[in-house]
Amino acid sequence: MLNTLPPDVDLDKLRAALIKRIRLPEWCDCYFWAGRCTPNERGRFCVDGHEWMVARLVWLLARGSVPERILQTCQHPNCVRLEHLTPGTHRDCMLGGSASKRYVARLHPEKWARKENNAHHLRPWLSQGERNGNAKLKVEDVRQIRALVRGGASPRAVARQFKITQSNVSQIVRLKLWKHVPAV
Repeated sequence: MLNTLPPDVDLDKLRAALIKRIRLPEWCDCYFWAGRCTPNERGRFCVDGHEWMVARLVWLLARGSVPERILQTCQHPNCVRLEHLTPGTHRDCMLGGSASKRYVARLHPEKWARKENNAHHLRPWLSQGERNGNAKLKVEDVRQIRALVRGGASPRAVARQFKITQSNVSQIVRLKLWKHVPAV
């Protein structure tokens, strides 16, 4: 991630280009970025061939250096008002988004106590199993798959029956997938 601008960049021209793309709505005190944005509505701007997040550029121009992460105190992802930006860490970013319901910082209570910050093991129960919109199976299907394989059916035949891969069947039986469904 870029933390400094190239030495040959004209800061006055850069400020003018940024200001030209900022809108001030009457209904709130945010400064909205009206230029290019990421899919999650964060502002982007190209400086000397490098893509920058606009919030980082605003922070750099105002403060001189950029922290690890820049967090927003408001609920608008494309807000670039300096007063709405604060320095932080990835952990702060995840917890802040969770509190504001922008996304869920899936932190398991045991990992929270050990202060681990691995996003893959964070509160997995929120989108597990049937709650996951991409799930092809139901809890009863998982129980039936485990019973069939333990009863002697081949994983390949079970996979064909439930229209999933043989690898998925094996992982379900070994409790690598759908591990929140207890084995009977």
